[in-house]
Amino acid sequence: MNIRYAGAQFAFWMTSCSVISFAVVFLQTKGFSNSLIGIMMAVANLLGYLLSGIMSDIIDRYEHITVFEMLHFTVAVQLIATLAIIFMPDNPNLLTVIYTVAMSAALARNPLITQLCVHLQYSGENINFSVTRGIGSLAYVLASILLGNIVSRFSAGAVPYFTLIMLSIQAAVDIGIQRKMKAAPKMLNTGVQEKASSTFEFIKQNPHFILLGLGATLVFFGHNTVNNYLINIIRYLGGDEKIMGYAGGFTTAFELPIMFLFVPVMKKYKISVSTAMKLSFIAFAMKNILTAMATSILSLCAAASLQGFSYGVYTAACVSYAKSVIPQKDAAKAQALLTNVSMGGTILAGLFGGWLYDNIGVRFTMIVCAAVLTVGCVIGFLNVQKVNTQEL
Repeated sequence: MNIRYAGAQFAFWMTSCSVISFAVVFLQTKGFSNSLIGIMMAVANLLGYLLSGIMSDIIDRYEHITVFEMLHFTVAVQLIATLAIIFMPDNPNLLTVIYTVAMSAALARNPLITQLCVHLQYSGENINFSVTRGIGSLAYVLASILLGNIVSRFSAGAVPYFTLIMLSIQAAVDIGIQRKMKAAPKMLNTGVQEKASSTFEFIKQNPHFILLGLGATLVFFGHNTVNNYLINIIRYLGGDEKIMGYAGGFTTAFELPIMFLFVPVMKKYKISVSTAMKLSFIAFAMKNILTAMATSILSLCAAASLQGFSYGVYTAACVSYAKSVIPQKDAAKAQALLTNVSMGGTILAGLFGGWLYDNIGVRFTMIVCAAVLTVGCVIGFLNVQKVNTQEL
C-alpha cells in the first residue's frame, strides 16, 4: 500500500507542477499579464479552498462517502478542463474560465491526497507519509526539469498534454487503491466513531491551531508569490524557462532527504513534532530573506537550499502534528486546514503578488514577500502546541 500511495503522490505532484507551477509560463504565451494570472490563481485557490472544505466536511459527516469519491470528482473535473484547454478555439475569456477551473480541481485534490494517507492509517495500513510524500517531491523535481526542457525545445503548448497524461495515471492509481481497500470501506471514514464538530465548534475549541493556520497562510503568501512567479525572478536575474525548470527542480530536491529521513531522525534524536514545526518557521523566514537579497541565479539557488528545512519539514511534520493536537472525529477538517493554508497564501499571492510584480518590480516584490512571511513565521512559531515525540 505504501507503493500505491507513493504512486498517488507521484502522479499528483507531476500534475501540480504542470498546471500550477508552469501556469505563468503557459498563460504568458497566451498574452496574459502577471496581474490577470494572479487573479486567476487567487480565484482558483479560493474555489479550491471552499471545495476542499466542503468535501472534508462531507467525508467527516457521512459514513458512506469516502475520500475516494472526492478524489475521482476532482480528477474528472480537471481532466475535462484540460481537454477543453487543448481542443477549444483560441478564446482568452474562455481560457481564463477553463484554466481557473483546472487549477481549482488540482488545488482541491491536494488536501484530499493528505487525507487519503490519514484514512489509510486509521484503517490499519502502515503508511509512511514522509517517505511517500518524498516521492511526490521527487516527482516535482522530475516534472520541473522535464517541462523546462520541453517548453524550451518546443513550446508552452505542450504543457496541457503533459497534464493529461499525468491525470490519466492519477485516475488509475486512485482506482487501484480503492479496489484494494474495498474489503473494509467503513474503516475509511474518520467520522464513524464520534460525531464531527461543526466548523464554528472546531474554531472555538482549537484557537492555537487556527492562529497557527493564520501564520502559515502569511508564510505561504511569501512562499507562493516567489514560487508561482519564479519565471519572473529567473528572467530578472538573467535566466529563461529552461533555467527555471532546473531551478525549480534544484529547490525541490532539497526536500527529498528531509522527507525520507524525517521519521528515523526525529525518533533517534527524540525531537518532537512541535519542535520540527518551529524549525520550519525559522527556516522559512531565513530562506525568503536570503531570496530577497539574491543578485544572481547562484545566490537564488543558495537561498533555495533551505527548502528542505522550511517547506520539507513543515510538510513532513504537519500531518503528525494535526493528528496529535486534534481529535480523530475532526481529522479531515484539521488536515484540510493545514493543507489549505497554502491555498490561502496563494489567494493572497494571486490578488497582490501579480499586481506587485507589474507595479513595483521584482526586487521590491521579493522584499515585501520576505517581510510578510517573517510576520507569519512569528505568529506560527508562537502558536505551536507541545506534542509528544511518540506521536510520530
